[in-house]
Amino acid sequence: MIMTAEGLLNADSWNYHPDRESVITEPHARPSLPVSPNDFIVHLGFSCSKSVTEQLMLTLDSASATDSQRHYSKTFDNVRVKLEHHTEFVTLTCIAAGINKHDEIYKVIDLLLPKPDLEMIVMTQVVMCADISDLQQCLSDNHTVYGGVMRGGLNVRSTLTPNFDGCLVYFAHAESGSNEEVGRRIQRLLEMETYRTMCLLGLPVARRTGQKLLTLEGGVNRTIAQMNNDEDKETQQLFNDLTQLSKDSNKLLADTRFRFSASGAYFDLTQQRLDSLEETKTDNIQTISGFVRSRLRPGNATINSIAKRQVVLADEINSALSLLQTQIDLSINRDNQALLQSMDARHRQQIVIAQAVEGLSAVAITYYAIGLLSYIIKGAVWLPVSQNTAIAVMVPFVLVGIWSFLRYQRTKWEQEMK
Repeated sequence: MIMTAEGLLNADSWNYHPDRESVITEPHARPSLPVSPNDFIVHLGFSCSKSVTEQLMLTLDSASATDSQRHYSKTFDNVRVKLEHHTEFVTLTCIAAGINKHDEIYKVIDLLLPKPDLEMIVMTQVVMCADISDLQQCLSDNHTVYGGVMRGGLNVRSTLTPNFDGCLVYFAHAESGSNEEVGRRIQRLLEMETYRTMCLLGLPVARRTGQKLLTLEGGVNRTIAQMNNDEDKETQQLFNDLTQLSKDSNKLLADTRFRFSASGAYFDLTQQRLDSLEETKTDNIQTISGFVRSRLRPGNATINSIAKRQVVLADEINSALSLLQTQIDLSINRDNQALLQSMDARHRQQIVIAQAVEGLSAVAITYYAIGLLSYIIKGAVWLPVSQNTAIAVMVPFVLVGIWSFLRYQRTKWEQEMK
Protein backbone atom coordinates (compact mmCIF):
# COMPACT_ATOMS: atom_id res chain seq x y z
CA MET A 1 0.00 0.00 0.00
CA ILE A 2 1.27 3.44 -0.95
CA MET A 3 0.30 6.54 1.04
CA THR A 4 -0.75 9.52 -1.16
CA ALA A 5 -2.26 12.94 -0.54
CA GLU A 6 -5.78 11.55 -1.09
CA GLY A 7 -5.28 8.38 0.90
CA LEU A 8 -4.16 4.85 0.20
CA LEU A 9 -3.34 3.68 -3.33
CA ASN A 10 -3.62 -0.06 -3.84
CA ALA A 11 -0.94 -0.92 -6.43
CA ASP A 12 -2.36 -4.42 -6.92
CA SER A 13 -5.67 -3.05 -8.22
CA TRP A 14 -4.21 -1.68 -11.48
CA ASN A 15 -3.78 -3.38 -14.85
CA TYR A 16 -0.17 -2.80 -15.93
CA HIS A 17 1.33 -2.67 -19.41
CA PRO A 18 3.23 -5.92 -20.04
CA ASP A 19 6.48 -4.00 -20.76
CA ARG A 20 6.20 -1.54 -17.87
CA GLU A 21 8.56 -3.43 -15.57
CA SER A 22 11.15 -3.80 -18.31
CA VAL A 23 11.03 -0.07 -19.10
CA ILE A 24 11.34 0.94 -15.44
CA THR A 25 14.26 -1.40 -14.75
CA GLU A 26 16.14 -0.51 -17.97
CA PRO A 27 18.04 2.49 -16.44
CA HIS A 28 19.41 0.05 -13.83
CA ALA A 29 20.33 -2.68 -16.32
CA ARG A 30 24.05 -1.80 -16.48
CA PRO A 31 25.17 -0.99 -12.92
CA SER A 32 28.85 -0.30 -12.30
CA LEU A 33 31.02 -1.93 -9.66
CA PRO A 34 33.13 0.17 -7.27
CA VAL A 35 36.81 0.32 -8.19
CA SER A 36 39.56 1.03 -5.66
CA PRO A 37 43.09 2.35 -6.44
CA ASN A 38 44.76 -1.10 -6.35
CA ASP A 39 42.17 -3.13 -8.26
CA PHE A 40 42.89 -5.41 -11.20
CA ILE A 41 40.05 -5.79 -13.71
CA VAL A 42 39.49 -8.33 -16.46
CA HIS A 43 36.65 -7.63 -18.89
CA LEU A 44 35.60 -10.28 -21.45
CA GLY A 45 33.00 -10.10 -24.20
CA PHE A 46 31.92 -13.26 -25.97
CA SER A 47 29.10 -14.90 -27.89
CA CYS A 48 27.59 -18.19 -26.80
CA SER A 49 24.44 -20.23 -27.00
CA LYS A 50 21.36 -19.42 -24.95
CA SER A 51 21.86 -22.52 -22.81
CA VAL A 52 25.38 -21.41 -21.84
CA THR A 53 24.09 -17.95 -20.92
CA GLU A 54 21.32 -19.42 -18.80
CA GLN A 55 23.81 -21.65 -17.01
CA LEU A 56 26.01 -18.63 -16.24
CA MET A 57 22.98 -16.75 -14.91
CA LEU A 58 22.05 -19.62 -12.62
CA THR A 59 25.63 -19.94 -11.38
CA LEU A 60 25.82 -16.26 -10.47
CA ASP A 61 22.28 -15.75 -9.19
CA SER A 62 20.23 -18.93 -8.98
CA ALA A 63 17.57 -17.30 -6.81
CA SER A 64 16.50 -14.48 -9.17
CA ALA A 65 17.60 -15.51 -12.67
CA THR A 66 14.92 -14.32 -15.11
CA ASP A 67 14.78 -13.55 -18.81
CA SER A 68 14.10 -9.86 -18.15
CA GLN A 69 17.11 -9.38 -15.87
CA ARG A 70 20.14 -8.03 -17.78
CA HIS A 71 22.92 -8.35 -15.18
CA TYR A 72 24.03 -10.74 -12.46
CA SER A 73 26.77 -10.43 -9.88
CA LYS A 74 28.48 -12.60 -7.32
CA THR A 75 31.66 -12.65 -5.27
CA PHE A 76 33.98 -15.65 -5.39
CA ASP A 77 36.40 -15.35 -2.43
CA ASN A 78 38.01 -11.96 -3.20
CA VAL A 79 36.92 -11.76 -6.85
CA ARG A 80 33.81 -9.74 -7.69
CA VAL A 81 32.09 -10.95 -10.86
CA LYS A 82 29.42 -9.20 -12.96
CA LEU A 83 27.69 -10.76 -15.96
CA GLU A 84 25.80 -8.56 -18.46
CA HIS A 85 23.55 -9.94 -21.17
CA HIS A 86 23.52 -7.85 -24.38
CA THR A 87 21.63 -8.39 -27.62
CA GLU A 88 24.20 -10.54 -29.41
CA PHE A 89 26.96 -11.02 -26.85
CA VAL A 90 27.65 -11.43 -23.15
CA THR A 91 30.21 -9.58 -21.04
CA LEU A 92 31.91 -10.84 -17.91
CA THR A 93 33.76 -8.39 -15.65
CA CYS A 94 35.98 -9.63 -12.82
CA ILE A 95 37.55 -7.31 -10.21
CA ALA A 96 40.08 -8.19 -7.53
CA ALA A 97 42.19 -6.00 -5.26
CA GLY A 98 45.88 -5.91 -6.19
CA ILE A 99 47.85 -6.72 -9.32
CA ASN A 100 48.84 -10.07 -7.80
CA LYS A 101 45.24 -11.23 -8.02
CA HIS A 102 45.75 -12.07 -11.70
CA ASP A 103 45.82 -15.83 -11.06
CA GLU A 104 42.75 -15.77 -8.81
CA ILE A 105 40.69 -13.93 -11.43
CA TYR A 106 41.60 -16.40 -14.16
CA LYS A 107 40.79 -19.33 -11.90
CA VAL A 108 37.27 -17.90 -11.51
CA ILE A 109 37.04 -17.33 -15.26
CA ASP A 110 38.10 -20.91 -15.97
CA LEU A 111 35.52 -22.09 -13.46
CA LEU A 112 32.67 -20.08 -15.00
CA LEU A 113 33.30 -20.15 -18.74
CA PRO A 114 33.16 -23.33 -20.85
CA LYS A 115 35.84 -22.40 -23.38
CA PRO A 116 34.76 -24.79 -26.19
CA ASP A 117 31.17 -23.45 -26.09
CA LEU A 118 31.84 -19.74 -26.68
CA GLU A 119 33.62 -17.38 -29.06
CA MET A 120 35.73 -14.70 -27.43
CA ILE A 121 35.46 -11.22 -28.95
CA VAL A 122 36.61 -8.66 -26.37
CA MET A 123 39.50 -9.23 -23.96
CA THR A 124 40.47 -6.23 -21.85
CA GLN A 125 42.42 -5.66 -18.66
CA VAL A 126 42.45 -2.53 -16.51
CA VAL A 127 45.29 -2.10 -14.01
CA MET A 128 44.58 0.55 -11.38
CA CYS A 129 47.71 2.36 -10.23
CA ALA A 130 47.91 3.90 -6.76
CA ASP A 131 50.35 6.57 -7.97
CA ILE A 132 50.55 8.39 -11.28
CA SER A 133 54.26 7.57 -11.59
CA ASP A 134 53.34 3.91 -11.83
CA LEU A 135 51.64 4.49 -15.21
CA GLN A 136 54.88 4.90 -17.14
CA GLN A 137 56.61 2.07 -15.30
CA CYS A 138 53.91 -0.41 -16.30
CA LEU A 139 54.12 0.35 -20.02
CA SER A 140 56.51 -1.27 -22.47
CA ASP A 141 59.01 0.91 -24.28
CA ASN A 142 58.55 -1.09 -27.50
CA HIS A 143 55.11 0.30 -28.33
CA THR A 144 53.56 3.70 -28.84
CA VAL A 145 51.64 4.88 -25.80
CA TYR A 146 48.27 6.61 -25.98
CA GLY A 147 46.40 8.30 -23.19
CA GLY A 148 45.15 11.41 -21.45
CA VAL A 149 43.16 12.74 -18.52
CA MET A 150 39.53 11.70 -18.63
CA ARG A 151 36.49 12.98 -16.80
CA GLY A 152 36.88 13.09 -13.05
CA GLY A 153 40.68 13.26 -13.24
CA LEU A 154 41.11 9.66 -14.42
CA ASN A 155 44.57 9.30 -16.02
CA VAL A 156 44.63 6.45 -18.53
CA ARG A 157 47.51 5.04 -20.60
CA SER A 158 47.59 2.13 -23.05
CA THR A 159 49.54 0.79 -26.02
CA LEU A 160 46.22 -0.50 -27.46
CA THR A 161 48.02 -3.70 -28.42
CA PRO A 162 47.37 -7.18 -26.96
CA ASN A 163 49.65 -8.48 -24.23
CA PHE A 164 50.76 -12.08 -23.72
CA ASP A 165 47.23 -12.95 -22.53
CA GLY A 166 45.73 -11.57 -25.73
CA CYS A 167 44.17 -8.70 -23.76
CA LEU A 168 44.29 -4.98 -24.43
CA VAL A 169 45.61 -3.42 -21.23
CA TYR A 170 44.66 0.00 -19.82
CA PHE A 171 46.61 1.48 -16.92
CA ALA A 172 44.58 3.99 -14.93
CA HIS A 173 45.08 6.29 -11.96
CA ALA A 174 42.22 8.14 -10.31
CA GLU A 175 43.36 11.46 -8.90
CA SER A 176 40.12 11.94 -6.99
CA GLY A 177 36.61 10.63 -6.57
CA SER A 178 34.95 7.86 -4.62
CA ASN A 179 35.24 4.20 -5.56
CA GLU A 180 31.72 4.32 -6.99
CA GLU A 181 32.56 7.32 -9.19
CA VAL A 182 35.79 5.72 -10.41
CA GLY A 183 33.84 2.54 -11.12
CA ARG A 184 31.47 4.47 -13.37
CA ARG A 185 34.41 5.98 -15.29
CA ILE A 186 36.05 2.59 -15.71
CA GLN A 187 32.77 1.10 -16.90
CA ARG A 188 32.50 3.81 -19.59
CA LEU A 189 36.06 2.99 -20.64
CA LEU A 190 35.28 -0.74 -20.87
CA GLU A 191 32.05 -0.07 -22.75
CA MET A 192 33.96 2.09 -25.24
CA GLU A 193 36.44 -0.73 -25.86
CA THR A 194 33.63 -3.30 -26.15
CA TYR A 195 31.48 -1.29 -28.56
CA ARG A 196 34.54 -0.28 -30.60
CA THR A 197 35.42 -3.93 -31.13
CA MET A 198 31.83 -4.91 -31.89
CA CYS A 199 31.57 -2.07 -34.42
CA LEU A 200 34.67 -3.19 -36.29
CA LEU A 201 33.38 -6.77 -36.55
CA GLY A 202 31.57 -5.51 -39.63
CA LEU A 203 34.81 -4.41 -41.34
CA PRO A 204 36.13 -7.90 -42.33
CA VAL A 205 32.63 -8.78 -43.47
CA ALA A 206 32.54 -5.59 -45.54
CA ARG A 207 35.86 -6.42 -47.17
CA ARG A 208 34.75 -9.94 -48.08
CA THR A 209 31.43 -8.59 -49.31
CA GLY A 210 33.25 -6.00 -51.43
CA GLN A 211 35.00 -8.77 -53.38
CA LYS A 212 31.70 -10.52 -54.02
CA LEU A 213 30.10 -7.23 -55.05
CA LEU A 214 32.80 -6.71 -57.68
CA THR A 215 31.83 -10.02 -59.28
CA LEU A 216 28.11 -9.26 -59.15
CA GLU A 217 28.57 -5.71 -60.45
CA GLY A 218 30.65 -7.01 -63.35
CA GLY A 219 27.92 -9.52 -64.20
CA VAL A 220 25.26 -6.83 -64.13
CA ASN A 221 27.33 -4.51 -66.34
CA ARG A 222 27.91 -7.29 -68.89
CA THR A 223 24.25 -8.23 -68.96
CA ILE A 224 23.12 -4.63 -69.42
CA ALA A 225 25.68 -4.20 -72.23
CA GLN A 226 24.29 -7.31 -73.94
CA MET A 227 20.78 -5.90 -73.60
CA ASN A 228 21.89 -2.78 -75.46
CA ASN A 229 23.75 -4.73 -78.13
CA ASP A 230 22.02 -5.50 -81.43
CA GLU A 231 23.63 -8.92 -81.38
CA ASP A 232 22.76 -9.74 -77.79
CA LYS A 233 21.75 -13.06 -76.31
CA GLU A 234 18.27 -14.38 -76.49
CA THR A 235 15.86 -12.62 -74.18
CA GLN A 236 15.27 -15.77 -72.13
CA GLN A 237 18.99 -16.18 -71.44
CA LEU A 238 19.31 -12.53 -70.41
CA PHE A 239 16.32 -12.92 -68.10
CA ASN A 240 17.87 -16.04 -66.53
CA ASP A 241 21.19 -14.23 -66.00
CA LEU A 242 19.53 -11.26 -64.32
CA THR A 243 17.36 -13.51 -62.17
CA GLN A 244 20.42 -15.39 -60.90
CA LEU A 245 22.21 -12.11 -60.20
CA SER A 246 19.17 -10.90 -58.28
CA LYS A 247 19.14 -14.07 -56.18
CA ASP A 248 22.85 -13.74 -55.38
CA SER A 249 22.48 -10.05 -54.54
CA ASN A 250 19.50 -10.64 -52.24
CA LYS A 251 21.28 -13.48 -50.47
CA LEU A 252 24.37 -11.33 -49.93
CA LEU A 253 22.19 -8.51 -48.63
CA ALA A 254 20.36 -10.83 -46.25
CA ASP A 255 23.62 -12.34 -44.96
CA THR A 256 25.14 -8.95 -44.11
CA ARG A 257 22.11 -6.84 -43.16
CA PHE A 258 22.30 -7.55 -39.43
CA ARG A 259 26.08 -7.20 -39.16
CA PHE A 260 26.19 -3.86 -40.99
CA SER A 261 23.19 -2.51 -39.10
CA ALA A 262 24.69 -3.58 -35.78
CA SER A 263 28.03 -1.97 -36.67
CA GLY A 264 26.25 1.33 -37.25
CA ALA A 265 24.57 1.10 -33.85
CA TYR A 266 27.83 0.19 -32.10
CA PHE A 267 29.57 3.08 -33.85
CA ASP A 268 27.07 5.53 -32.37
CA LEU A 269 27.44 3.96 -28.91
CA THR A 270 31.24 4.20 -29.13
CA GLN A 271 31.00 7.87 -30.04
CA GLN A 272 28.73 8.45 -27.04
CA ARG A 273 31.12 6.69 -24.68
CA LEU A 274 34.11 8.63 -26.04
CA ASP A 275 32.23 11.88 -25.57
CA SER A 276 31.28 10.94 -22.01
CA LEU A 277 34.93 10.23 -21.13
CA GLU A 278 35.84 13.86 -21.94
CA GLU A 279 39.51 12.97 -22.47
CA THR A 280 42.03 15.83 -22.62
CA LYS A 281 45.58 15.72 -23.98
CA THR A 282 48.57 15.37 -21.64
CA ASP A 283 52.29 14.53 -21.77
CA ASN A 284 52.44 15.25 -25.53
CA ILE A 285 50.97 11.86 -26.46
CA GLN A 286 47.99 11.13 -28.62
CA THR A 287 44.77 10.63 -26.71
CA ILE A 288 43.02 7.28 -26.69
CA SER A 289 39.86 8.97 -27.93
CA GLY A 290 41.70 10.56 -30.84
CA PHE A 291 43.35 7.31 -31.87
CA VAL A 292 40.12 5.30 -31.61
CA ARG A 293 38.20 7.86 -33.65
CA SER A 294 40.96 8.05 -36.28
CA ARG A 295 40.67 4.30 -36.96
CA LEU A 296 36.99 3.79 -36.18
CA ARG A 297 35.57 6.36 -38.58
CA PRO A 298 37.32 5.00 -41.73
CA GLY A 299 36.23 1.48 -40.80
CA ASN A 300 32.63 2.58 -40.30
CA ALA A 301 32.77 4.55 -43.56
CA THR A 302 33.90 1.40 -45.38
CA ILE A 303 31.02 -0.58 -43.88
CA ASN A 304 28.51 2.11 -44.87
CA SER A 305 29.98 2.27 -48.37
CA ILE A 306 29.61 -1.48 -48.91
CA ALA A 307 26.05 -1.39 -47.52
CA LYS A 308 25.13 1.41 -49.94
CA ARG A 309 26.75 -0.46 -52.86
CA GLN A 310 24.56 -3.44 -52.07
CA VAL A 311 21.43 -1.31 -52.20
CA VAL A 312 22.54 0.36 -55.45
CA LEU A 313 23.32 -3.04 -56.99
CA ALA A 314 19.88 -4.38 -56.04
CA ASP A 315 18.26 -1.29 -57.56
CA GLU A 316 20.27 -1.68 -60.79
CA ILE A 317 19.28 -5.32 -61.11
CA ASN A 318 15.62 -4.48 -60.52
CA SER A 319 15.81 -1.68 -63.10
CA ALA A 320 17.44 -4.01 -65.64
CA LEU A 321 14.78 -6.65 -64.98
CA SER A 322 12.04 -4.05 -65.45
CA LEU A 323 13.61 -2.87 -68.71
CA LEU A 324 13.99 -6.43 -69.94
CA GLN A 325 10.41 -7.18 -68.99
CA THR A 326 9.32 -4.14 -71.00
CA GLN A 327 11.30 -5.41 -73.98
CA ILE A 328 9.71 -8.82 -73.59
CA ASP A 329 6.24 -7.26 -73.47
CA LEU A 330 6.96 -5.21 -76.60
CA SER A 331 8.27 -8.30 -78.37
CA ILE A 332 5.13 -10.22 -77.37
CA ASN A 333 2.95 -7.36 -78.63
CA ARG A 334 4.79 -7.35 -81.96
CA ASP A 335 4.34 -11.11 -82.24
CA ASN A 336 0.66 -10.78 -81.37
CA GLN A 337 0.20 -8.07 -84.01
CA ALA A 338 1.90 -10.24 -86.62
CA LEU A 339 -0.26 -13.18 -85.57
CA LEU A 340 -3.42 -11.07 -85.81
CA GLN A 341 -2.42 -9.81 -89.24
CA SER A 342 -1.77 -13.38 -90.35
CA MET A 343 -5.12 -14.49 -88.95
CA ASP A 344 -6.84 -11.58 -90.70
CA ALA A 345 -5.23 -12.54 -94.01
CA ARG A 346 -6.31 -16.16 -93.55
CA HIS A 347 -9.79 -14.99 -92.65
CA ARG A 348 -9.97 -12.99 -95.87
CA GLN A 349 -8.79 -16.01 -97.82
CA GLN A 350 -11.42 -18.11 -96.16
CA ILE A 351 -14.09 -15.56 -97.11
CA VAL A 352 -12.99 -15.63 -100.74
CA ILE A 353 -12.97 -19.42 -100.71
CA ALA A 354 -16.35 -19.46 -98.99
CA GLN A 355 -17.78 -17.13 -101.60
CA ALA A 356 -16.41 -19.34 -104.39
CA VAL A 357 -17.80 -22.42 -102.67
CA GLU A 358 -21.09 -20.61 -102.25
CA GLY A 359 -21.31 -20.00 -106.03
CA LEU A 360 -20.38 -23.59 -106.79
CA SER A 361 -22.85 -24.80 -104.20
CA ALA A 362 -25.61 -22.74 -105.83
CA VAL A 363 -24.82 -24.32 -109.22
CA ALA A 364 -24.71 -27.82 -107.74
CA ILE A 365 -27.96 -27.36 -105.82
CA THR A 366 -29.58 -25.88 -108.97
CA TYR A 367 -28.44 -28.91 -110.96
CA TYR A 368 -30.02 -31.34 -108.53
CA ALA A 369 -33.13 -29.18 -108.14
CA ILE A 370 -33.66 -29.02 -111.93
CA GLY A 371 -33.24 -32.81 -112.03
CA LEU A 372 -36.03 -33.20 -109.50
CA LEU A 373 -38.24 -30.68 -111.26
CA SER A 374 -37.72 -32.43 -114.62
CA TYR A 375 -39.55 -35.45 -113.27
CA ILE A 376 -42.52 -33.24 -112.42
CA ILE A 377 -42.49 -31.55 -115.83
CA LYS A 378 -42.27 -34.85 -117.64
CA GLY A 379 -45.40 -36.01 -115.84
CA ALA A 380 -47.39 -32.92 -116.75
CA VAL A 381 -49.60 -33.09 -119.89
CA TRP A 382 -51.00 -29.58 -119.85
CA LEU A 383 -47.82 -27.61 -120.67
CA PRO A 384 -48.14 -25.25 -123.63
CA VAL A 385 -44.48 -25.78 -124.53
CA SER A 386 -42.23 -28.77 -124.80
CA GLN A 387 -40.71 -30.33 -121.73
CA ASN A 388 -37.12 -29.35 -122.64
CA THR A 389 -38.16 -25.75 -123.18
CA ALA A 390 -39.92 -25.66 -119.81
CA ILE A 391 -36.82 -27.05 -118.06
CA ALA A 392 -34.58 -24.52 -119.81
CA VAL A 393 -36.85 -21.66 -118.78
CA MET A 394 -36.86 -22.79 -115.13
CA VAL A 395 -33.02 -23.05 -114.73
CA PRO A 396 -32.26 -19.28 -114.29
CA PHE A 397 -35.14 -18.80 -111.87
CA VAL A 398 -34.07 -21.76 -109.74
CA LEU A 399 -30.41 -20.62 -109.78
CA VAL A 400 -31.27 -17.06 -108.72
CA GLY A 401 -33.57 -18.33 -106.00
CA ILE A 402 -31.02 -20.74 -104.53
CA TRP A 403 -28.19 -18.16 -104.71
CA SER A 404 -30.40 -15.57 -102.96
CA PHE A 405 -31.32 -18.04 -100.25
CA LEU A 406 -27.68 -18.99 -99.59
CA ARG A 407 -26.61 -15.35 -99.48
CA TYR A 408 -29.42 -14.53 -97.05
CA GLN A 409 -28.40 -17.36 -94.74
CA ARG A 410 -24.67 -16.37 -94.80
CA THR A 411 -25.52 -12.74 -94.00
CA LYS A 412 -27.73 -13.87 -91.13
CA TRP A 413 -24.97 -16.09 -89.66
CA GLU A 414 -22.37 -13.31 -89.86
CA GLN A 415 -24.65 -10.87 -88.03
CA GLU A 416 -25.31 -13.44 -85.29
CA MET A 417 -21.56 -13.99 -84.79
CA LYS A 418 -20.78 -10.29 -84.31
